Amino acid sequence: MVATVPSRKPKARVMRNVVPLSPFDGLSVVRFDVAEGRRVDAYTAVHWSDSHTVKVCHRDDTARQYTVTCSASTGVPLGCSCPARVTCRHQSAVAKLTELGHLRFPALEDAGHDRGICE
Repeated sequence: MVATVPSRKPKARVMRNVVPLSPFDGLSVVRFDVAEGRRVDAYTAVHWSDSHTVKVCHRDDTARQYTVTCSASTGVPLGCSCPARVTCRHQSAVAKLTELGHLRFPALEDAGHDRGICE
């Protein structure tokens, strides 16, 4: 006899309790919760305005600290240092925090290197 397991829908991620804390100019610190089904995890995101990386730290487990690397031109998350192989909750959180305006990335100026117009 073969039993079939019904496929599960992925649980929706919900970000809530977003609290921006900025102790210094150029530093963004944001506390937030991520809920997936019944599971709720509390995180803190730390980002320097001249950097393209965001440190995402779990508030209850210090071993769960991950670095999300973002695109230099758009600020879109490209990867995370966590073991997940798909878009993880850390990348989703950074994308949402950027969309909400809590994280700002430096804009790259066009130096013309790729078009051969440099001196």
